[in-house]
Parts: sequence; structure tokens; C-alpha cells
Amino acid sequence: MKEQSRKRRAPLRYFIHMLLALALVGFGLSSALAAPPAGTSIGNQASATYTDDSNVGRTATSNVVSTIVKQVASFTLTQNGSKTISPGSTVYFTHTLTNTGNGADTFDLSAVDADTGTIAFTSLKIFADADGNGVPDSGTEVAITPSLAPGASYKFVVAATVPADAAAAESETITVTGESNHTTSETETNTDTVTVTGNAVLLVTKALSLSSGPSPSAGPITVTLTYTNNGNSAASDVILTDVIGSGATAGMTYVADSGQWSGGATVTDAAAGDSSGLAYDWDVTTADTVTAVISSVGPGASGFIKFNVTINSGLPPGAATTTNTAKFAYNDKPAGGGDDVGPTNTNTAAYTVLAAAGVVANGSSTDHADGVDEPVTVATALQGATVTFSNYIWNTGNGTDTFDITLGSSTFPAGTVFQLYKSDGATPLTSSAGTADPDTGPVLVATDDAVDDKNEYKVVIKATLPANASGDNGGSGFSVTLTATSATDPTKSNTVVNTLGAITGNTVDLTNNYARDHDSCNGDEVDPDLCGYGYSTGEADPQTTETVNPGATASFTLYVKNTSAVADTYNLFADDDNTWADPVVNDLPTGWTVSFHGGECPASGAPVTNTGVVNADASTPVCATLDVPANASPGNVEIYFRALSPTTGAVDTKHDRVSVNTVRNLSVSPENSGQVYPGGSVVYTHILKNNGNVTEGDNSGSTVTLGLSDSLSGWTSVVYYDLNGDNALDAADPIVPAAGIHAIAGVDPLDNGLSAGESARFFVKVTASASAGIGDINKTTLTATTANGTLTGTAPADSVDDTTQVIAGQVRLVKTQALDTNCDGTADTAFTTGQLQGNPGECVRYQIVATNDGTADVTTLVLSDSTPAHSTFDDGSRDSAGGACGTGAVDADAATTVGSITAPDCGDTGSITATIGTLGTLGSNKSATVTFGIMINK
Repeated sequence: MKEQSRKRRAPLRYFIHMLLALALVGFGLSSALAAPPAGTSIGNQASATYTDDSNVGRTATSNVVSTIVKQVASFTLTQNGSKTISPGSTVYFTHTLTNTGNGADTFDLSAVDADTGTIAFTSLKIFADADGNGVPDSGTEVAITPSLAPGASYKFVVAATVPADAAAAESETITVTGESNHTTSETETNTDTVTVTGNAVLLVTKALSLSSGPSPSAGPITVTLTYTNNGNSAASDVILTDVIGSGATAGMTYVADSGQWSGGATVTDAAAGDSSGLAYDWDVTTADTVTAVISSVGPGASGFIKFNVTINSGLPPGAATTTNTAKFAYNDKPAGGGDDVGPTNTNTAAYTVLAAAGVVANGSSTDHADGVDEPVTVATALQGATVTFSNYIWNTGNGTDTFDITLGSSTFPAGTVFQLYKSDGATPLTSSAGTADPDTGPVLVATDDAVDDKNEYKVVIKATLPANASGDNGGSGFSVTLTATSATDPTKSNTVVNTLGAITGNTVDLTNNYARDHDSCNGDEVDPDLCGYGYSTGEADPQTTETVNPGATASFTLYVKNTSAVADTYNLFADDDNTWADPVVNDLPTGWTVSFHGGECPASGAPVTNTGVVNADASTPVCATLDVPANASPGNVEIYFRALSPTTGAVDTKHDRVSVNTVRNLSVSPENSGQVYPGGSVVYTHILKNNGNVTEGDNSGSTVTLGLSDSLSGWTSVVYYDLNGDNALDAADPIVPAAGIHAIAGVDPLDNGLSAGESARFFVKVTASASAGIGDINKTTLTATTANGTLTGTAPADSVDDTTQVIAGQVRLVKTQALDTNCDGTADTAFTTGQLQGNPGECVRYQIVATNDGTADVTTLVLSDSTPAHSTFDDGSRDSAGGACGTGAVDADAATTVGSITAPDCGDTGSITATIGTLGTLGSNKSATVTFGIMINK
């Protein structure tokens, strides 16, 4: 029979064999640079930090791009064999198939007569040999392996039977072939050689009493060397040797005086010479070697040599230093009268160290003991600040592992936003395994060092605090728990607590006429404190008094000083009795109104209700104007001004006074400002008020008209009357006709004009030109004009401006990717934000475009990215998939179109950091492109 027939196993049998194969191998973890498993998502996300035109630090993140690793078939088949055999008998050749690909696979097995000699085998069969002892586990033939995970092995024997009439010295070879079922072109072969002899034929097999377990082993493991003479004459001078404790068995230790022989002779490690047919020693004839010399083994006789070993501690998963093959040699006739045969290898027996996961999360970068530098503590932080905690993840298992990172229980204030970053503190932490939780990527086993333990992975937590939170949580501080969980064994996890001691509240000082740090305000002059210096709920006496006529405006210059360490904004309010509603609103006597304007008095800017951003330790002037009604009674009116942060709650109140004289006019208010997109519209509210003591606009004594003008071409504006008084522009609100307010159809209250102190609300709807440019500013002027009827004298026209700016966003990041299959630095596909598929050893090119969509420059713009897990940096110099760096020219190094960039060396991992523009400045409507590449680990 020249070829073994291939038969697909039944499902149950396949399952049994699959379990058997899995039992043979401990699934150790891959090294940090090994090819990633098929289906691994190599995902990455860029981030950029910059400072906006308010000197506030900002962070922007790109979309996440991912490349899915495709399965690549690869395996090894060992080993070639050569044995002698007696006519009519069967010989067994041991083989091991190991899946070195990156995905699970099954492999077809065959053994055929190569027809290189004269023997016609009567039988060629393949059997499973799960324990690796060189003989079949059962009489069931196999033609296909079970599904083997990456790194898993399958052991089998090829059984060859020669005919009884085979002549001495005849020989033949057998071709043993394995073929991947994922990629059928992926094959490996071994060659087994059979030689017929009429003399002694010695077969030696090796077995371990335990094939897998922990490191160190729980107890001694027995090594058994079984010998059988299948020949027709006695074998003499049989020499068995087995190296223990060096090379492939460096992880094993010989147990002293543990030798045994089936022949019954006393065995000692130091024995020499021939005692009862056996000479046995350890580390005497050859260093680190068991040597057993048996004087004679008769035809058909069998026996064994046994001794014990232990498995050393600290071994990584797998069998790299616990794989054992003995050797044997003999003379094929009695008394050394024949040919010397060997030395020949026995089958290989391995002890597989099983993976044991372990993890410690702490606050130390130098010590992997649990509890070191825990909790991770930050003493204080300001309202709205971002607090950074550095947590260190240590792999205390026995092989490389990946750890999922999650944040658990938290006592931080509601609204706190937590973000996880990689070790550089800039690149968001993502999932390298494609799971829901972000992870560390592969982490090497922690190493002990007297000064500085190694192989830690730093995870950075950034907690952005709510702007309105403060305090110390009743003395307990604020804490959040990070948990690191092993991907190898999810039952193994460890936590580290991160604590913020207290959140410091912000403060503000509101003063009159001078900023807080002016000489006239801080007590340095003879007549100190002319401004209301210091924090107050409202002074007993007014700091400033303004005297005005009825219908006039009283103005107060206020300074708002941010006495905190972070930028803040402040809403502005006024009240006549220092009793403030919640929420705070302006509360003045009937008919009185207040408006605030940026800058010192007299007011020149548009009305504001908020200061805008005030940087730390900076001041901003505000002009507070109080419109006194025309029918206001003479006397003093107390005014309390308040600056209140809507974000942090910082507040200060000061006391001023308006003294009202006894006098007539018409006013329109307030000034407004807003923002709009090209072609969009914005609505501003205005109050037309009669501040005099006569009726205006009744079409008898006088008429009142409202006119509009726009400063930019293509802009339009229309004024409406708030018919239903709901302070919102509705479909029913009529347009104000050119004839005047009295001519508004069907509006009875305005038919009779505005009586003294009476007011009416109007809306100005401003529509921007569709071709307006970002940053364009249009001023819409609303003018109230009085024409006399029966009244005499001149009533001056009054107008207000509505300022509208065309706006867009600010920094926007878009990240795309493309495959470079031969790693020559040139993308093979179009760049896309979609998912790609790439093989181990292939390259991916990334492109990140940062665009300033805002109307002002951004500064200190730094774009950060990093090499994803399961990859290394590539500069285009490999010139082939999986090639070595420097093979070709560097034609795809990390680059930026604007500014400077730093990146790891080719083949390394780390951060890519680009400082965009001149000192990190990117102009309005400008873009910068950053490019770099990686190679998927192979």
C-alpha cells in the first residue's frame, strides 16, 4: 500500500481529539511584538491640545480608525526520523505539528511511500500520540488534526509495517505531509527512513508522568525510558543518555538518587562500571546528563530506566525549557560483534507550563507590590479643572497579558467627566482586542529589581470637574476606583483608588471706578478704599452716588476682578434692596431698567449680561447704566450690583446709590449682540420707552417712527411689534409701518401713543447675506424718531445698535487610513475613515487633518497620536511586508505639512507628536496634515 487514505472523522470523534489536543498544550501568551491574532482590531484615535484666543487650554479628539487583522496560515512539522526494523514488524515515527499562524486552523495529515527504495510497506497508518510517548494512544487512525489555536500542537505517530520477506539492508522512505485547511497551499513535510535488519532492533520511548502544570511543579515528575528489542539477536552495549537542566531542559532539575531500573540492580547517581548488567550515573560521565549503559538486551526483551525531575519556578507559559528528548545507541549483535547503531533520538516528551494570570494596579512606577503608593492622591483642584491621576498596571502572572481597564464606583461630584489615556497622557486609551472596554495592550511580566521594578504600564485618568462643585465631601475627599482585569483569566483583577482631597471654590471681587489692585482701591493711599474693595454681601453705605433727572441714565463703572487661579465668566445683576431671588435676576423699582456694557463708562459697547471670559488674576471693566423712568419720584434709590459666575458660583455684591431729581424724553434700548451663520437670521429685542412726562406717538401731539439700517450690503432687517407681549417673535406679531407706531393695525394700546413712563416691546429680525464671510460683523441700527404735532420743542431721536457676527466652529480633526501591503511607504488604497483588513507584516498609513474652522487663530496646537497595540512604527524603509527597517530608503517618515513632528524609530513603539504651525499657531480657516505609518506585528 503506497498511500494512506484520508478519512474525515465523525463529529464526536473530532471533538474528542480536539479536547485531547488542547490538553497537550498550555496556551501561553504571545510576546509584546508577536503577530496579533486573526480578527484583532488595530484601532487608534488621535488627540490635539491647543490654546484658544481666551487663553484657555482645549483638547480635541479624532474619530477612531481600525484595521482588522486577517488570518494567515502557518505551521511547523517535526521531525525527520530514521529507524531499523526486523522483517514483518512495525516501526513508529513520532511527529509534532504546531500551529504558528495567527488563527485557529485544522490540518490534513498523510503518510505515503516515497518509492526511493525496495520495500513495499504492508501498512502505513497515522495515530494520535497525545502523551508524546512514541506509541499510538489507540487503534483509531487519524487523517486530520482537531482545530488548533495559535501556538497549539498536535502529536502523532506514523506506523510503518514491512513484509515478512523483506531482506536485510533493504530501505525505504516515507513522506509525511501536513496541509492547512485555511490555506491549502501552506504545506510542510517530514521524511522518515526505514532500514531492514536481521540483527537487533532497539526501540526506546520516553514518557513523563505529568505533561502539564504550574511552575514550579507540585512535586516530582517521573521520566520513564522504555526499551524493547524487536530484532532477531541480542543488542549489546546499550547506551541511554538524557540531558536534564540545560538547553531544552533548562527548566528542569534532576532529583538526586531517584534512578530505577527494571533489571533490579541498585541504582545510584555516582555508580560506575557494570553492576548486574547496568552502569548508571548522573553528572559523572557527562555533565547534567543521566547515563545508563545496559550490557545486553535479548531479542523480544523489554525494560525501563526511571528517574525523577522537578519543574523550576518562574518559567513562562509553554514548554521552551521543559521539552525533553533522550538519545540511545547500541551494537546490533551480542558482545559488540555487530554494527554500532546510533545515537538516535527518542520521541520528545514535554511538560507544558500553564499560563497563570496576575495583576497589580497601584500608584508606583518602581514597585509592583500591591498597595504601594495607594490611594493615588491629588491634594486640591480648582472648580472646573482637569485632575490627572497616574495609575500603574503590573503583570504579576507568568506570561505576557492584556488588561481591560474600567472605572467603577465614584464619589466625585455629579457631572464629573472621566477619560482614560495611554501612557503618554495624550492618546485616548482604546480597545486593542475589539472588546467593549479599553485595554493596555500586551504587557510583559513585571521583573524584580532592587531599585526599580520593570515593565509597568501607565494608565492616565483625567477627571474634568464640574464648574459649580466645591468642597471636600464632608472631609472624605472624592474618589474613583480603577480596575485592571486580565484578558487571560478574567477572574484575576486588581483595583487602585484615586482620591482628590478637595475642590477649591473660585472667588471674585466687584469694585467701583478702580480695579481691585489699583492704589486707590487697595488701601495704599491716605484715603483708602474708594471702590468697595474686598468680598462683601453689600456694604452698609453706598460707595458711589449718581444724581440724575427722571428719564435720565445713571452710569456706574464697575470692575470685575477674577481672584481665582482659573478663567471664569460672570453674570451681572442689579437689585434695589439686596434681597436676591433664586435664580438671581435684576430686581429694580417699577419702570427702572439696568443694562451692562463692556468697558468703562460712558457705555460704548453693546449691552451684555455676562463679562465674557476673565482670565485668572485679571480684571475687566463694565459700565452699568440704570434707566430712570420719566415719572420717577425724587429721592434716593439704593442699588446693589452683583457679579455671579454661572459656572463656579463665585459671587460678590457692592452697594451704590442713585439720587433722582425732578424732569421728559423717548428712548429705545438695549444694545444687543449675537452670532449667526451665513444666510441665517437672529432676533433682537428692544424696548421703546417714554421717559418724559407727556404722551408721545399718539398722532396728535406727536408721531413716533422706527427706522432700520444695516452696515453691510446684502443684509436685511425688519422691526416687529410684540403684539401678545410674550417676549418672543410670533407669526402674529405685526411689522411696524413707516407711518409710525400709532398706525400698527388693530393695536389699541399704541393708538393712543405712549404715556409717561409707558414702554412697548419690538423685535428686530436681522438676516445675514448668504455670501457672508466667517468673521463678518454687521451693525443694525434701530432709530426711534419723534415728529411734533401739537407738542412744541425738540424731542431727540434715539437709536440702538444690534451687532451680529458670522461664526463657524474651531479645531476639527479627521483621521483616515489606507493599506500599504508591501510597506514601501506608498498607500495602495484610498484613505478612508472606514474599517480595513490587513495581514500581519503589512503596513497601514494614517493621515490626520486638523482644520481651524474658527474665526480666530488657535495657539499651542499639539496633535498627538501613538502606535496602536500589536504594531510598530514604520518609516517606509522596509520595502517588503514584514521586512527589516532600513532595507530601503526612508520615504514615509512621520510628517506634518505645517510645523514640526517627533516619532519613534522604525520598528519601535511610542507617541507621534506634532507641533502645528509656528509655535503651535494655526490660523483661522487653515489646515495642517499629519501622516505616519505602522506595521502590523508578524
